[in-house]
Amino acid sequence: RPEITDIKNIRGNGTFIGFDCDDQRTTNSLQLWLNKAGVHVARIGPKTLGLRPALIMNPTQAAPLREAVRHFHPNHTNYQ
Repeated sequence: RPEITDIKNIRGNGTFIGFDCDDQRTTNSLQLWLNKAGVHVARIGPKTLGLRPALIMNPTQAAPLREAVRHFHPNHTNYQ
């Protein structure tokens, strides 16, 4: 499985976090993948996704995001 190199320019502070993907196709695919995994992300720009985590988010609560990103591949076709 290839390393995730499609996520770039991670930025933010507190309850505003954003990151870019290489292209719109990857952004679409990642947004769908994360939403199906229960991680709600918003489309901020053509290649940018945003998160609004709670200020009290801890590592246990962040685990679903980490695992969803870890298992993402831009060529996934099964989003169930």
